[in-house]
Amino acid sequence: MNRLGFRVTLGALALAISSPAFPAGLGELRGQAILGERLDLTVAILGVDKSLPDASCFRLVKPRSEDDLPWLRQADLQVRPGQPPQLHVGSSMVLREPVMRVAVQLGCGNEVYREYVLLGSPRIDGQEPQGLVAT
Repeated sequence: MNRLGFRVTLGALALAISSPAFPAGLGELRGQAILGERLDLTVAILGVDKSLPDASCFRLVKPRSEDDLPWLRQADLQVRPGQPPQLHVGSSMVLREPVMRVAVQLGCGNEVYREYVLLGSPRIDGQEPQGLVAT
């Protein structure tokens, strides 16, 4: 067998044996951004089936957007199983800015970046808050 035939056969065999790989992704940011309260948000982790990424694979990073909006610098990040699995973003500090960016980076071989904009709302006595999370 010539070298070209061997390489083509080896490549085809490798493709046939390997399992399909789907890249992970980050879905919409969900939760309520209420001024004066702690953030309690979730992000769907997309494209993962059996092996969930570890929470240490996720980081809050400085947004790439070139504006002067404040951004979330510190939060507790936890991966919660489910369909789809969720990344929980919980902040120990209260939301003081009406508009804030949140940038999440997923590493560990996935290299995914997603940026979100939070639109905070005040709590109105006797009514459910209408805090918005925009992406």
